[in-house]
This record gives sequence, structure tokens and C-alpha cells, in this order.
Amino acid sequence: AALLLFTEEGNTHTAFLDALTVRPGARRRGIGTALWERVREELLADGRTSVAAMVDLGGPGQAFAEAAGFRNVLPMAWYVQDIPVGGEPAHAAADCCASAPATPGYELLTWYGLVPDAWAPAAA
Repeated sequence: AALLLFTEEGNTHTAFLDALTVRPGARRRGIGTALWERVREELLADGRTSVAAMVDLGGPGQAFAEAAGFRNVLPMAWYVQDIPVGGEPAHAAADCCASAPATPGYELLTWYGLVPDAWAPAAA
């Protein structure tokens, strides 16, 4: 199991469950439940009253998360597009969008790490 414990003011009651993994051959034997209960005890002892996790919809983690009392509050899907470097698209799907015109009022912003303060309200 791996946790991210938030330390920012106003978020010290929250955590993110980054991983809770049981080998496929050892599943359905109570190991994951026991691990989750131990993690939950630690979270509560640290004053954490909210924990979030990301699981694949329809994957083995979804049923486990639901059985552990998690509820799906933000169903998401990930979309990936290869960005061409040096002219040629990495695959045909990138070709469909490479010639799309710029949209007035929008610009592409990128950063590493935390969202810069100036962009945080829009990103939230």
C-alpha cells in the first residue's frame, strides 16, 4: 500500500490511496481487506477523515473499492494523444488533429509539478 498524506492547510484531513495491491494469485483470501483495514486505522489515527483512490472502472479494484465503502464520485476516462516531434505524427490518430485551427480564447498551458498559482483557479 502507498499513501499520499496532504499537508497543505485545509487539506490535512485528506489522503490519497496511491496503491493497494495484492498479487492476483493471492486475491480473494482477505489479504487486501486486512491491508485496507490496517491503512484505515493509520489514517484515522492521523486524523484523516477522507481518502481518495483511482481505480479502473470494471477492473479488479472497482469491486474491492466498493466493498470497502468507497463510492465513485468522479468517473473518468483517460485519453492519450501522441504529439509529433519533428514533423511526422507518431500514429494516424495524431494526424486528425494536427491541422486543427487555433480556437480564439484558448491556449495550451503546460507545467511540471503543482499547478502554478496564476492558473490554479482555472485548473480547479
